[in-house]
Amino acid sequence: MAEIRLIVTNDFAQYKQILATVNAERLEPYIMEAQRLDIKPFLGEELYHDFVENVDTTNYKKLLSGGDYTYGNYTYYFNGIKPALVYFAYSRFLQNQGVTVTGFGVVQKKTEFSGQVDNDTLSRLVTSAREVGYAYLREVETFLDRNTATYTLWGYSTTRPHHGIRITPVAPDLEYNELTNKMISTNSGTDLEIESCDA
Repeated sequence: MAEIRLIVTNDFAQYKQILATVNAERLEPYIMEAQRLDIKPFLGEELYHDFVENVDTTNYKKLLSGGDYTYGNYTYYFNGIKPALVYFAYSRFLQNQGVTVTGFGVVQKKTEFSGQVDNDTLSRLVTSAREVGYAYLREVETFLDRNTATYTLWGYSTTRPHHGIRITPVAPDLEYNELTNKMISTNSGTDLEIESCDA
């Protein structure tokens, strides 16, 4: 069975403003790329393939588009995989927008009416879009964790990447004080160690 796209270009309008002048065909390869390289590793291979093959079933429609669910005594709402996929595809599209491979090499379109965005700005836009995608995936992760009886192929994969930033306090310099019989800090402040969790 051929792998289907979980979203279409019209789905972008709900989450991201992209001018109508952008050819929809330019977005399509990035949808599949994001689906395969961002969503598939997140879900795990078994759940991903079952999801793609059965996306029209009630449970998988909910996984894709979100909705209400009950956990414990509360009702929760989550947005589904669709917005995450839109933001991941958008970030991949941004990275390649304005660059065209021709028979004469790689070119960048320039006009007298507009200028290219500098690399720092583009990098911030790409990073921002990816972070929004990860935020939506965290909602999906919580939903799946709370509904393992329904989504039996979901598991805590050790190969599933975790993204974002982890901030860990670093122990200050400690010294034993005999008068108070306690450990005291010889450092006036708390240092933080920041580690990227993108894997």
